[in-house]
Amino acid sequence: MADLTRALADHAAGFPASGVTEAVRAHLALDLADTLAVAIGGGRTEGVRETLAFLAAETAPGASQVIGDPRRLSALAAAQANATAAHALDFDDTLDEGGGMHAGSAVHGAALAVADSLGGVSGEAYVSAVSVGLDVAVRLALAPTQDFGWHRTSAFGVFGVTVAVGRLLGLTPDQLANALGIAYSQASGNRQCIPDGALTKRLQSGFSARDGVTAVRLAQAGLTGPANAFEGRDGFFNLYQRGAYDRQVVLDDLGRTLLSDRISLKPYPCGRNLHAVLDAALEARALGGPSGIAQVTVGVAPAAAARANLGFPRHVVEAQFSAPFAVAVALVNGATPLAAFDQPGQTGPDVRSMFARVKIEGQETRPGAAIVGIDYADGRRVRAEVATPLGHPSRPLSAAAVEAKFQDCNAFAGAPMSRARVSEIVEAALSLPRSASTSTLTALLAASAP
Repeated sequence: MADLTRALADHAAGFPASGVTEAVRAHLALDLADTLAVAIGGGRTEGVRETLAFLAAETAPGASQVIGDPRRLSALAAAQANATAAHALDFDDTLDEGGGMHAGSAVHGAALAVADSLGGVSGEAYVSAVSVGLDVAVRLALAPTQDFGWHRTSAFGVFGVTVAVGRLLGLTPDQLANALGIAYSQASGNRQCIPDGALTKRLQSGFSARDGVTAVRLAQAGLTGPANAFEGRDGFFNLYQRGAYDRQVVLDDLGRTLLSDRISLKPYPCGRNLHAVLDAALEARALGGPSGIAQVTVGVAPAAAARANLGFPRHVVEAQFSAPFAVAVALVNGATPLAAFDQPGQTGPDVRSMFARVKIEGQETRPGAAIVGIDYADGRRVRAEVATPLGHPSRPLSAAAVEAKFQDCNAFAGAPMSRARVSEIVEAALSLPRSASTSTLTALLAASAP
């Protein structure tokens, strides 16, 4: 039985651009606009500023535009900078069924940088490369049958970067097989950063973008990687997953159907596990009103309730994964402002007071679903239940919603772009599948220094 490495390399090199359906193209273009939005929003946040300064100091100027910055760096450095910024707000795309992997930040971030280094590529070439790269990342992230704490955004996403960049650079199937093996030598990333509130959470996407580009360039130069990178004795799934995976999930319709359009876009700047909760909280608030709330009960799956952090968040990473905090912010504001999650300690007494009234309970509901009940001081009670959160492919965000999200991200970053420029970028991203060159888009992404 041949290792998955060969099947994925053949798929990566051989999937025809004409096989990308119109639905996949449209989803990819919206995902690109969304990724650019969150990269602009995250570009001047803590950890990202320092990373970009480090990269600019350690590398020479190059041809690749850093999103939302005046500088152009090498493709390697720009890929890392772009992906780090795009993941910083935890507002980037996500695979709801695949351990919450955020593949778009790394794959788009790296592919745009490499496209710039080539002097631009056609929209069709970009869309086919990134669609196949995201497809491979999705397939790999769906395969585990048990979770071992890997941050799939980076540990699995690096293979999606490798495939997308490998296609852009025209690697052969054998070169792509080597690139996947070299990527495995670098695949890493864990979720300990979340309970510890470490900024490595936002760095890991950048590492996977950097490492995917590195893997492709080294394979192109003739270096070899293990032929049995995924299923060998010490291959990815046997070592990292301890054999707990379903290979058929990776192979089903491989080469015929792309799974990149199974990726969700986020309406709220926090962990995807909180999105059904927020949908339900805002629905309940609309039913009962914002005043006179005495108690809020949030029902989630027992495993999710057991993991809930019930203390008031001390910093941005804790805020992004705190259900009671997110609900309190939503009920007080009727929305989820980026600034609230970035600086939870400055949200004010109303949010702290509401936070104290939120109770998390384990209830019999499927993973990802949520029930929110609000008890009012006058005795009224309202209840809302959400099974599938907004932004899932079955409940997609509209182009208008993505543009509004982009405008919010730009404002949060201190408005490095004018509102008109943001609209122009969104239009360029949405029309990229029909564009002659990605350079038309990346030329719009430069911004003045902060």
